[in-house]
Amino acid sequence: MAKKIDYKKFQEVIKNFNSAGVIEEKLVIRTKGLTHEAILELFMNAVEIVPEDKEKELPDSVIEFYNVIAEAQEKSKKIELVGLPGEKEEKPVAKTKGKKKTVKEEPEEKPAEKVKTKTKKKAEKEAKKTEKKEKPETDKLGARVGSGTSKINDLLISGATLNEISGMVDTPIGRIKNHIYALTQKGYEFTKKGEKSDTYYKIKLK
Repeated sequence: MAKKIDYKKFQEVIKNFNSAGVIEEKLVIRTKGLTHEAILELFMNAVEIVPEDKEKELPDSVIEFYNVIAEAQEKSKKIELVGLPGEKEEKPVAKTKGKKKTVKEEPEEKPAEKVKTKTKKKAEKEAKKTEKKEKPETDKLGARVGSGTSKINDLLISGATLNEISGMVDTPIGRIKNHIYALTQKGYEFTKKGEKSDTYYKIKLK
């Protein structure tokens, strides 16, 4: 089952992230032409390049949202942004004469069950607060190991063209360019050859 995330909530989290001022350039995500996973990965990438001395300034909402996405990615769950601009929402089927057409809906949780799990949810919330303080395992460039950003980093370390990275990681070239720019802002330098999508990049490790 896909992990569903409300797009309006996602926008609010990005607003909180930008207000914190933990990176020089504000995070601006243009959703047109990108998959839901690629859109969320841009957010993950921005959080992962936050300097260590500014990590404490990250809002709780940003950390919690990051952990939710990271958990879904680790479990290989498909992620859907609900309410994304430009995408049609499913509407109930109009009533017709004769047999009624109904739309199958997810069963709602019963109030009794909510009362029973209240203590459990409280415990889970406390556990998440503790969990968010633990820093995930990162690669040589500071990205979370196993993430799409870390895979891009591995290819930049060994050296590859934009086309090669895009094909191997299954991500848009625009996202790769944004990541390379973010790394240059952190002081990293690259060996660069070629033009356009065939441009070869190899990072010079410090």
